[in-house]
Amino acid sequence: MTPIHVLEAGRISPEEEIRLVRLLMEKTAKEGDRAPSRFCVASLIGKGLSLGMFQIPTAAVKMARCRESGFTLTRRLTGGTATYYGEGILSLSLILPGPSSFSDPIPPAKVINRYIRGILSGLISLGVNALYYGGDFLTVNQKRAGYLSMEVDSRGVVLYQTLLAMDKPYPIPEDLSNYPLNTQRRPDPPATTLALELNRTLPEKELIQAIGQGYHKRFGIAWEGCPLTPEESQRMGHPGEEPEGPFRDKPDPASEGLVGSSLYEFPVGFIQAWVAPGRKGPLEHVRITGDLVGNSPAIHKLEDRLACVPPIREDVEPLVNRTYGDPSNFLLGLRSPRIITDAVLNAAGRAGRETDTGAKDTTDDTDP
Repeated sequence: MTPIHVLEAGRISPEEEIRLVRLLMEKTAKEGDRAPSRFCVASLIGKGLSLGMFQIPTAAVKMARCRESGFTLTRRLTGGTATYYGEGILSLSLILPGPSSFSDPIPPAKVINRYIRGILSGLISLGVNALYYGGDFLTVNQKRAGYLSMEVDSRGVVLYQTLLAMDKPYPIPEDLSNYPLNTQRRPDPPATTLALELNRTLPEKELIQAIGQGYHKRFGIAWEGCPLTPEESQRMGHPGEEPEGPFRDKPDPASEGLVGSSLYEFPVGFIQAWVAPGRKGPLEHVRITGDLVGNSPAIHKLEDRLACVPPIREDVEPLVNRTYGDPSNFLLGLRSPRIITDAVLNAAGRAGRETDTGAKDTTDDTDP
């Protein structure tokens, strides 16, 4: 079995880390089934926040307060909610040529559940009680210590990311978040850090060694250190020309004239749909946003499928069900795709009213 290639990027900025992980995904895509599993470790620096890949900045965070507090804002290559993404956070990125790279065959929806086991085993060996109950976080001593997210791109490359709270909790404070209270989400346990739970500062080398032993114990796969190549170091430090890929940082849909639905809750977060205004005729320019953890090609394909479809349930719902009836597609924590249909139809109804009245009818995403 091919060993996991471990790349220690050291202390780098969030932007440098994102460029490096993108490059590693590009390499994995080009190498195909021959590609090794890669594990990239980055100790993030600076005072930053990150958004999930489907979030709208003004909907997710209070932008004015973020600027006043001196936070830089980046967008992860994975979905999910806004988190801290700077000093005190360790980013662990497992990059695989497919969901079953060193596991028995599994669908993409099982990636986090399966590959978190090596990380949990490593943390347990350090003397803490590390568990995963499902959802988007891991616990240490029954407190949130790591945020979990993933992406499976159009080439089948898997990116599973853990944001580990070394000496800073990963959740952003409530006064920076712009989302309302999610009544469907179970109350989260309190947040913590590994430094607090271990009562010491954990050296990064010690953690990496423990996680490597954890993956060997759980999967029988070796852990092999690989220094950064000159190309990787150069790309990390210099933006240059970004490689082509599925990561489309679209503008705020409101700035494109689209009309948004209400926020629709599900156990992990919120979904919102956006459509072009117009009372009669088919949908067009459909966008789906929110703190979603899922594969971006499915979202983009659904957006394309819904264009030119009449805004009625009998036409919209079969397309949504077809997309998420495919086992290669997933949205973490989504019990039923019906709420996507509901959000699209709600947006279409609001867009029709806006055409009638000339007044926008969207959720309030401004700072209080």
